[in-house]
Amino acid sequence: MLPLPDGTSGAAARTAGAARATGRWLHFVSAKDGLPPGSTRTVAERLTELPDTVDVLLLDHLRSTWRGTGPPSADGPCSPARAAPNSPSPTAPTCCA
Repeated sequence: MLPLPDGTSGAAARTAGAARATGRWLHFVSAKDGLPPGSTRTVAERLTELPDTVDVLLLDHLRSTWRGTGPPSADGPCSPARAAPNSPSPTAPTCCA
């Protein structure tokens, strides 16, 4: 967690976080967004299966509100709702590289 002044833009926050990162991968999540239980672990496990030549991993998302969850985004086939049948959880993301 990196405390930043109120009003800091999302881009500035990501830049500040990236400047302090020490690992191979960065996983940015907006403060207004949530992650399903187990999703971070699932992503980390899937990353170990990727070749070293992979530099970027794109994940899909589901839009949701307090009223419920909507359909997967039209941006890609990697959403939790489209997870493979052998996925550890129907809410765990399916990673696409």
